[in-house]
Amino acid sequence: MAHNIFVDSDVFLDTLLTRNPFAEKSNTIFLLAANGEVSIFLSSLMISNSFYVARKEIGKEITIKSIQQILEYCQILPVGDSEIRNAFRNGFTDFEDAIQFETANQNPSVEAIIARNKKDYKLSTLPVFTPQEFLALFK
Repeated sequence: MAHNIFVDSDVFLDTLLTRNPFAEKSNTIFLLAANGEVSIFLSSLMISNSFYVARKEIGKEITIKSIQQILEYCQILPVGDSEIRNAFRNGFTDFEDAIQFETANQNPSVEAIIARNKKDYKLSTLPVFTPQEFLALFK
């Protein structure tokens, strides 16, 4: 069972914006991290993109406070030169997903990716679980 997980932006945004019906499962995953049961990794690109999306929906100040609260129990992985260059070559259809995968894949601690849409990661060499699948395996 994977305990070091990379969380995709949709799962992060489900928690940040309380997007139902998805928020319950994503919140549970972040609660596991808050309780020290799993380690969550996020990409720096995802934080930036999520901030942009969330501030339009819930305002800048609430977005800042909410992201800071979530980040108290998550680790941010940098997106750099190798992640970008590899993302251009890895065959993923969506460039953002390609970057997310490369960021997760280049960190040896990451054991799995949690994504709402597994099709986005069909070329992943890491195991990919939906939040529901991960929580079912975790129990």
